[in-house]
Amino acid sequence: EALANKVCSQPQLLQKRELWKRHGLFFENLHKYKALPSSADLVDKAKAASSTLKSLPKIFSDALKGVKLALAVAKELDAWAAFAGSIVNNPILNPGRAAEMAPAQAKGEEEEEEDPMKDFLAAGAVPSGAGVGGRKKDKKDKKAAKAEKKIEKAAKKAKKAAEKIDKA
Repeated sequence: EALANKVCSQPQLLQKRELWKRHGLFFENLHKYKALPSSADLVDKAKAASSTLKSLPKIFSDALKGVKLALAVAKELDAWAAFAGSIVNNPILNPGRAAEMAPAQAKGEEEEEEDPMKDFLAAGAVPSGAGVGGRKKDKKDKKAAKAEKKIEKAAKKAKKAAEKIDKA
């Protein structure tokens, strides 16, 4: 982000290939090895830096080698931000983020209307031979249990990945 802002004030930095190469390789490796940021703010900063770099052709000629390299870095930034953002902002894969989002979900649950048929079906008003309830309920229960296991597995996998990152 600092480099992107510095280039706007010091255009001679555009010609330094090694400067861009280091940044490009860094973000390429982040994306390639699926590295996750320590906070969601880093993804936002990466997106901001990418948008600054993408605006360089509006200021300088896009025929300049430095502008082309800056756009390549922006492309790598976007690729990593898209990957990391989808995981960091997913409450299932990022349990720490789930705690932040819990108040917002609670509001959504309060606004949700209750199903009027729920009490009717729960009371067993429909005869068991009618096909409603028994088998369908079992299928729904199995499906819900399977989905819950899948969520738990994803949470464990995310936790394990975070531990690996912390060790490194």
